[in-house]
Amino acid sequence: MYTYPEIIVDCVVVFKDTATDDDVEAAAAEVLANGGVLYHMFMPLLKGFSAYLPPTQFYRLQSSTGPDGLVDYIESDREMSIA
Repeated sequence: MYTYPEIIVDCVVVFKDTATDDDVEAAAAEVLANGGVLYHMFMPLLKGFSAYLPPTQFYRLQSSTGPDGLVDYIESDREMSIA
């Protein structure tokens, strides 16, 4: 059995325009059901959310970023400042 490396991933998950609100909400619910922490839902301004993703959820969502997937991109959630 393959074990995922232990990574801590605080990230922003943004879905494609073709994803429905139900798709985004289902993905967020799956993150919560599998040990993740949902920080913020961005809808209706942006289809996506910020969350802590356990490794299995990170890799699952990352696998949905292809041309046929619903996820547009996943990026690290970090604090930004203007100098």
